[in-house]
Amino acid sequence: MSNYPEPTVSAIIFNPEGKMLICKSHKWGNKYVIPGGHIELGEKMEEALKREILEETGLYIYDIKL
Repeated sequence: MSNYPEPTVSAIIFNPEGKMLICKSHKWGNKYVIPGGHIELGEKMEEALKREILEETGLYIYDIKL
């Protein structure tokens, strides 16, 4: 466990039918989570979000809104 805040990103992803994507995470005891992760040093938030979503889901995301 770290002693400082760590910047992270996550996304609520909807398909064209308006259904939300949730993932089962072995890291969090097989609980359901939204995909995301840590921002690497020097990485922009949007770059980190796209990378994490691709790593965790295989999806290329677009139309990102804060």
